[in-house]
Order: sequence, then structure tokens, then C-alpha cells
Amino acid sequence: MMSVTTCRRCQGEGRLISKVCRVCRGSGTQPDRSKVSVEVPAGVSTGTRLRLSGMGESGGRAGVAGDLFVEIVVADDPRFRREGDHLFHEVTIGIAEATLGTRVGVPLIDGSETQVEIGPGTQPGTRLIIEGGGMTVLGRRARGDLVVEVVVEVPEKLSEEEEDLLRRWAELRGEKIDRPAST
Repeated sequence: MMSVTTCRRCQGEGRLISKVCRVCRGSGTQPDRSKVSVEVPAGVSTGTRLRLSGMGESGGRAGVAGDLFVEIVVADDPRFRREGDHLFHEVTIGIAEATLGTRVGVPLIDGSETQVEIGPGTQPGTRLIIEGGGMTVLGRRARGDLVVEVVVEVPEKLSEEEEDLLRRWAELRGEKIDRPAST
């Protein structure tokens, strides 16, 4: 029976080092930290891995340096919810605004703002789409959409005057209010 292994003393180099370096202990490498600049392409999402060839661990005396892998974690933006390349933004409006229509400012991903027309009779949950207002599609010039979701806020407390006006409005519309006026 015969076995072949790498020499423990020379590590397969074929020669021995007579005076071993205190820093590398004969390995030919020394630990070092360095900063690496990474260009992150537009449109990446959490979990994307970027490969930097030759920027990883040393390959030893005759070896080539390995690759460095950078895993991307995209921070959440409180203004948006991201689904793929599309962004979602909620806009809260009042009952009168939903009924009569209004214009609202909507933030864009680049930090600017655009005005969106909310038409008369807009119902809760209505979605308005701003084409190309979303994330850049990775590797392309195209962009996803920005979807504006309308939330209609119903007041929980009314002043006496507001309640009277609302009751008169309901009466004009033929709506039946079973609950007596609050005192």
C-alpha cells in the first residue's frame, strides 16, 4: 500500500525556508484589512450578490487570490413598499376630498414630488399608477411603476357643527341615520 501527500515541512514547494518570518510564519502572506469600493448597480434588491474577482483571500505563495462576494441588503424607505420593481405609496385623504376630488403631492424615489389628481367619487382602496415611477429594472433602462393607494380617513370624533353638517348632508342624500345626535 502506498499513499501520496503534500510534504508537511515544505508544503509542496520543494524547498525549506531557513529563517521563518515572524509575521507570516512562512506562509508568504500576512493578515491585512483593506477598504474596497463597490459600484452597486441600480435596481438591486436584498440578497443580490456581487462578485469581485481577485479581491478575496490570498491563494498562498503560488496561488491566485480568491473572489470577494458582497451581499446587498437594501434599507427600507418609510415612504414606499417595494414589490419587485414596483413601489407602493399610501395617500390618506378625507371624505370630502374623496367625494369632491383633490390634488395630492406624492413623493418620488429620486426625492422630488409630483402632483396626482384624485377624481371626484374616489373610493377607498383605489389605486392610481404612475408609470415608470418605480425602481430601475436591474440591467435595463426601464423602471417599474409607482402605485398610489388611496386611503379614505373617516373621522372618529366630530365637533357639534361638523356632526350637524354631516347629518344634513346625509338627509339630502336620503341616507338614514339610526343613531341619535351625540350630546
